[in-house]
Amino acid sequence: MTHELRLAGCARHLDEFLEPVRALGAKLGCLLVQLPPKLELDGATAGCFLHELRERHDGAVALEPRNASWFGRHADELLAAHGISRVAADPARAPEDRAPGGSRDIAYHRLHGSPRMYFSAYPPRFLDGLAMDLQREAASGSEAWCIFDNTGARAAIPDALYLREKLRAPPQGHNGPTSRGSRVKKKNLRFAEGFRVVLGNPRSQAAEMVLAPGKAEGGAHNNHRGADQWLYVLAGSGVATVNKRKHALKAGALLLIEHGDEHEILNTGRTLLKTLNFYVPPAYDRAGDELAAGKPGDAGE
Repeated sequence: MTHELRLAGCARHLDEFLEPVRALGAKLGCLLVQLPPKLELDGATAGCFLHELRERHDGAVALEPRNASWFGRHADELLAAHGISRVAADPARAPEDRAPGGSRDIAYHRLHGSPRMYFSAYPPRFLDGLAMDLQREAASGSEAWCIFDNTGARAAIPDALYLREKLRAPPQGHNGPTSRGSRVKKKNLRFAEGFRVVLGNPRSQAAEMVLAPGKAEGGAHNNHRGADQWLYVLAGSGVATVNKRKHALKAGALLLIEHGDEHEILNTGRTLLKTLNFYVPPAYDRAGDELAAGKPGDAGE
């Protein structure tokens, strides 16, 4: 689609690509669209491709252009209009390539190794600065991603492990409870189809659950062994069956499902049923798998 078709006439190929990808469900991360170096920006062709992509997939998408024509306001506005982020790449192809562009919902960094692409390791000073950038982006509400592509001399894994430790460390100036105000967590929600843990701490957790018409989550023996669930309906209509009793769901409805309650949520409408769910304490890990009763949760951080 990117290298041979050059973004033109891709509808059938998008369908073929996305059909198996959807099987990942809540485990599907950010899709990457990498363009060839010689592909210049054609607003009409690119706009048609992005529209076709968004008709089929409303999850996170980042685009990595490798031609200078894509690094400008017009390209950024085109990407932002479709909710797609531009990758921040190293080595940078243009000054604008050093920072994420397009939609601010995603901040996607892709590091190929420098000065020798695919081989060079990154020095600690560079990774320390990158950790600060990622923390700042996450604090501003972006979903921050960082991919190391400097695999030629096996530098990617050590670089990633170093960065992970830097991100786990408290920010400078954090001295315990008195500094909690600097660690406020925030996420921009997308409400893509499926179930996705979005934010949480050891005491509580938030998750998006979006069901297509006719689809259901849960069942006769589904229950949360150690968590209460608050379900709020943002859009759509459906039925919640809790302990064999049916409750109508529509926009604005708030439902409390207590721990141990058997429940199923069914979309009976013609549009997506979009819900925001809160679990106290957390019910799922970061991958969306259910926690054992009473197990501490840190999902969504």
